[in-house]
Amino acid sequence: MKHGIVVLLLKKPGLDVTDLKNFRPITKLSTIFKIFERVTLARLKPFHHQITVVCSQLIANDIQPRQPFARQSMVLSDVLTMAVLLL
Repeated sequence: MKHGIVVLLLKKPGLDVTDLKNFRPITKLSTIFKIFERVTLARLKPFHHQITVVCSQLIANDIQPRQPFARQSMVLSDVLTMAVLLL
């Protein structure tokens, strides 16, 4: 879902355009994703402390590789979803 277009912007006008060090990458994300991200953050903020405690307990309990939230293909949003479901 989080796909964007990376655009290189010149850091300051007048810098050498042939040197890549003079550019900074900017990722242009879709507006719908930005709205989704803000809504999700607003809904999770009230549970921040509980999510932190649950994630800390999962880490302290030595997460096993067979558990879904410990798989390499999972991302932070998957871990947060698991934490919210465990609450």
